[in-house]
Amino acid sequence: MILIVLMMAGCSADQNSSSLEEGIKYLEQGDYEKAAAAFDKAVEEDPDNAAVYLERGKFYLEHGLDLNGSYSEEMFQSILSDCNKAQELDPKSEESAACIFYAYTQNNQYKEAAESLKDYIDQNDTVSDNIKEIMTKVDNGQITDIHNNVRIYTAYDDAGNVRYVYHYNYSYLDRVESIDWYSQDGTLKDHIAYIYDEQGKVTQGFQTTDVYTGEMTPVHYAYDEKGNLITEIWENFNGSPYKRSYHYDANGMNDYMEDLVGGEVIATHKRSYDSAGHMILEETYSSNDDLISKVEYTFNEKNMCSEQTMYDRNGNVNQQWFFTYDENDKLIRTEYYVDGELIDIKGN
Repeated sequence: MILIVLMMAGCSADQNSSSLEEGIKYLEQGDYEKAAAAFDKAVEEDPDNAAVYLERGKFYLEHGLDLNGSYSEEMFQSILSDCNKAQELDPKSEESAACIFYAYTQNNQYKEAAESLKDYIDQNDTVSDNIKEIMTKVDNGQITDIHNNVRIYTAYDDAGNVRYVYHYNYSYLDRVESIDWYSQDGTLKDHIAYIYDEQGKVTQGFQTTDVYTGEMTPVHYAYDEKGNLITEIWENFNGSPYKRSYHYDANGMNDYMEDLVGGEVIATHKRSYDSAGHMILEETYSSNDDLISKVEYTFNEKNMCSEQTMYDRNGNVNQQWFFTYDENDKLIRTEYYVDGELIDIKGN
């Protein structure tokens, strides 16, 4: 998230090119074709200006999918070339360093991404805390791309030892194609592929079933003619297939779900919505219609979820999450409580 903010902040290099300014204007208007043409012209007109290469590289990195419908190897090489040229012309630019980092991560080149950021830190006496923090996360095995998709996720035990590592592999359509699952000793345990239909919906995916080892179970998804998810089926759940069935009301809202094992309903999840269409309550009942738990959601004046509260079967609060956003509606802080005790804070 910090690097994304860096990338969106605007050029630190001099921007005296009229074509560059024109490209930025078209980009703000959402006219990507005209923006692309203007950025190309800016590079031709001012080939010694770091800003023109940086803005063109950032543009294709952030909006190449919108412009062309997919990424390509040629586009990645062009992005990388622009970002490297910008850094060559302005070695102290953190935006150029971020651009190179994201170009590599977008192309599943995580080792090169980490090395590029480390080289930037080693070669500059003054580096912001933001860049240092991202480098720390990379060293700890946590990498995301320019679209905030997880690329590498590393899980640790309470002693700080690695439990398992997931490597998420994306297609040029920017969707997960597969996950490589590694054990704590770095051994590849499994290569798991996702399957999509013609509309780009996942028909077979995977979910973690063992949070300690990271082991995943195949899940099959089915949709109705409106594109609504109607079933999820886990291949194995304590020896039996596990199915979740989704039901929708006349307004197309998912009002309840049923969990079935061996064809028998074991739990029902009932959902309630406010007039704006926000889910504000989810209650879970046993097969005997006994309340198991419920979760309430609160939204702020900008329709962002600001609070999530979980209750046990006796109506006691056992878990709470509080979310804080900046003026641009970006999530900047999450507080997590268990039984009223603050357990974790993420963000500023």
